[in-house]
Amino acid sequence: MSVNGLKFVQGQYGSTPLETKSGSYIYHGDAGHFHDWEFRAGLRIALFESASAGPVVAAEHEDEESEDMPTFPDLSRHNTSKPPSTPSSGKAGGARSTSTKPVGRGPLVNKIVEGLRGDAFAIARDVGLDQLTAAGGLEHLITQIKAHVFPRAQEEAKELFRAGRRIGGPLVRESLEPTMLSYTQRRRRWWKTLIELDPLMQLSDSLRMELMLELSGLSRQEGL
Repeated sequence: MSVNGLKFVQGQYGSTPLETKSGSYIYHGDAGHFHDWEFRAGLRIALFESASAGPVVAAEHEDEESEDMPTFPDLSRHNTSKPPSTPSSGKAGGARSTSTKPVGRGPLVNKIVEGLRGDAFAIARDVGLDQLTAAGGLEHLITQIKAHVFPRAQEEAKELFRAGRRIGGPLVRESLEPTMLSYTQRRRRWWKTLIELDPLMQLSDSLRMELMLELSGLSRQEGL
């Protein structure tokens, strides 16, 4: 369940998540760690897409600047025989052709799939290598794993909501929890996960604040 990833665990601060030797986040297909894995995988995809599109956009920008830049004759008295030089357009030059070379998605796919275990790896294998390495293939993998992990998203959201308002439940402030900041961060992640599972879920800010203070263990004066 999603609530397992929101519990306070003593000694978790300062610890590092389990990773492969190459730095891939190890994920077994459980609900508690899905959102952490989804964020890491999405970050890798976003950085790859940005790196792939960056040089092309820069080249097009340079072309626009070169087209708008005025040309001036060469006024040097020491080189009168040389004709005036004009800046070459990026469309005719060879510099831009090298920047549009496509980048393979193989290393990115390997980096993400390397850390998958259990059901998550089985789903990736079912998706297949051809689709994984195609554009949008990794996004499709994330969608498939999410559908497997949360087959009944609304029921999961209801259970998560009940856990978030239960006295003595997993989302109260623990006595060993170091600061109020760590507690409030867990409550924010609880609400964010809740609306991801059920976008129609609504709860006002004042009610969420009241609920957070009620389960914080603070006295009324401290709460004020």
